[in-house]
Amino acid sequence: AQRACALEVLSLDSMDAYEALMKAEAKAAAADPVRKAALAAIGDESWQAGVAAFVDSHAAEFAPGKERQPNWSTRHEEFQEQLEGSLEDVLGRAGVDPTQTLQALCSPPAPPPGLTPLPRAAELPLRAFVDYDAFEEMMRGGI
Repeated sequence: AQRACALEVLSLDSMDAYEALMKAEAKAAAADPVRKAALAAIGDESWQAGVAAFVDSHAAEFAPGKERQPNWSTRHEEFQEQLEGSLEDVLGRAGVDPTQTLQALCSPPAPPPGLTPLPRAAELPLRAFVDYDAFEEMMRGGI
């Protein structure tokens, strides 16, 4: 909401600056499958609800201060199985190649030059799908 308000003020102040910002964002989203997928996932109620339901149902196991448990890798596999279909739908609607996106998610995030970085919570559930450490961060309260 704050960013939307800032963008509205920017557009009132300088429509040229606003258009330049939006063009840069569209270009970045088109060139970066992770960014494009994250932006699509943010707006997908089914994906968001699925992630939230999984995190809520297992949050107690990952409470801060708890030691890493062997069964957490099983939870990661369950997360992948439960949300695979929803993720495929998100990626399909976003028009991104699933293989390319999942490979890019395995790489450390690179901040886009000159663009507003996405909040960690925007891409963390996607990274959690392919990376155990990101999954544990998400389960321990990263989103």
